[in-house]
Amino acid sequence: MRVVGIVAAENEFSYGQGATHTLYPGPGFRAATKGTPALTSYYVRLRHGQADFARFEARISRLEGAGVQDLDRPAATIKSSIHPQAVGWLVLAALAALAAVAVVGPALARQASAESTDHTVLAALGLSPRQFAARIMLRTLVVAVAGAAGGIAVATLLSPLAPLGEARLAEPAPGLAFDAGVLIPGALATVAVVLVLGVVPALRATRVRGAAGRAPVTRPSVVAGAAAASGAPPGAVIGIRYALERGRGTRAVPVGTALIGSVAGVAALSATAVFGSSLAHLTATPALYGAPYQYFFNSAGPGAIGQGPLVNELVNDRAIGRVTLISTPAITVNEVSVRAITATARRGPMLLSAAQGRLPAGDDQITLGASTMRTVRARIGALVRVTATGPDGRVDAGRFRVVGLLPLPTDFGTGGLGTGAAMTTAGYASLVCSPSPAQAKCRAAVMNSAGLVLVRAAPGPAGAAALARHVAKDQDNATKPTAPAALVNFGASAAFPLLLGGVVAVCGLAALAHLLVVSVTRRRTETGLLRALGMVRRQLATIVFWQATTVAVIAIAAGIPLGIAAGRAIWRAFAISIGVVPVPVVQAWLIVALAAGALLAANALAAVPAMSAARSRPGQPLRTE
Repeated sequence: MRVVGIVAAENEFSYGQGATHTLYPGPGFRAATKGTPALTSYYVRLRHGQADFARFEARISRLEGAGVQDLDRPAATIKSSIHPQAVGWLVLAALAALAAVAVVGPALARQASAESTDHTVLAALGLSPRQFAARIMLRTLVVAVAGAAGGIAVATLLSPLAPLGEARLAEPAPGLAFDAGVLIPGALATVAVVLVLGVVPALRATRVRGAAGRAPVTRPSVVAGAAAASGAPPGAVIGIRYALERGRGTRAVPVGTALIGSVAGVAALSATAVFGSSLAHLTATPALYGAPYQYFFNSAGPGAIGQGPLVNELVNDRAIGRVTLISTPAITVNEVSVRAITATARRGPMLLSAAQGRLPAGDDQITLGASTMRTVRARIGALVRVTATGPDGRVDAGRFRVVGLLPLPTDFGTGGLGTGAAMTTAGYASLVCSPSPAQAKCRAAVMNSAGLVLVRAAPGPAGAAALARHVAKDQDNATKPTAPAALVNFGASAAFPLLLGGVVAVCGLAALAHLLVVSVTRRRTETGLLRALGMVRRQLATIVFWQATTVAVIAIAAGIPLGIAAGRAIWRAFAISIGVVPVPVVQAWLIVALAAGALLAANALAAVPAMSAARSRPGQPLRTE
């Protein structure tokens, strides 16, 4: 056969269910394999779409051996599995932009301050305040345009690497791409933001004449004084003073902006660590993404024990802690068609999870997934109109109160992590079984229609052994819960926490490196004087290392608590937005490793400036002074 095309069909995507691959041959294949047994399937497009599905399914289910699969559900599940990755990239871009702003703004201010040595001379030569401002803004414009152009080039070169995970299967043309609709507005926004950040340094430059000849008064650092009083080496005392004191006149160094940038970098890294740890905990804890059960049994499948015997065996086994029966009928909520989970807890609490609010308990209560909640424009506590088709084909409607937000397990075809609804089986029966002579029969049919049994063993070895025994007895119909592809794609394929941590780490290191270079450059006279007074090269290098260490310690002490608080808040907001249980996780070893890494990175960055300070000769700077 000659390959003439590639099909991306729903079953090619795993979306938590495991992918199956299909061959699409031409008409000759049927003639060549005549007589081979085949399963006949019919593809049907309903005239009114989802509005007709419930009635269509009810009619077909009455035919012997016939079943219906709603192909819109896996399509919606695929979209929902890709959506968190798209959200993750947008969040990454936004946080990277904030980190860049936190670094670029102080860097522009430090650079303008470093160049202020020449301002008095230029003012004496006749430059006006407007010309000073224009000079600063022109340099800022060059930096902005160069950065935007570099960003466009890097984004275009990296485009073949994206998208990742399941989204890559859906991409019709993976490869090198120039997305003008994103890159050009992004470049313009970059230039505009950098120019805005350069306005304040430019305005400060216009005040150079009034500030000429005046040296800013700086208070001595209490920490440096305490270090000196404790008998610390001279290199340590001077390094701490350089990190905390601005200096005077032409030797002034804007240490405040560098400290703020370093604190922001460590805070962003800490927030990223909390976000990544929480994501890993989520994917490793099925209860948080809607699957607190350990196995589910298909009690109506081929070779199944059957609902009655299976349920009775599980309920009567004291080593089984919780048993819940469910079915998945089609309903509409505020005219939006969704697949619902109707549940009956036969032993222990209901085996579903609530992200917010609580699980349904009364006959008039319903919980919704996050995506469905937004689509139907509801909120917890609101009333929604629910319609469903009963066993007799009759469509009934009723009012239900939304009592919670829940993650929907991907094992039951509701449409994805945040798509679908859940109610009690009794509540569903009260909806579709209106008062009539056949009401009792209708309720009995609905209550006995559950085809899936969710099971969780009691804690301890006895519970695990009992569950293993039941699974072995009915192993063809026992299935473990699967992690939602949406979370797997977001956490593993997109490597979101790792990328974000890398971005903010680079920004924070850039801020510290710029401070050290400016400090060594501006304090060459002091370095020459210290060298003339007898300090050797090793001591001069030690000053720079102590300066970097002091900045890093302050960044760690202030940035880690801020980052942990921010990471917990960001994780809660993200988890609620996709409809999972928000449980932030802070791993102590990771925070300690982050602090140690910040110290090591700061001292590694200080190596080159330290070598430059150690190699300086005292003659030239002292003659200049």
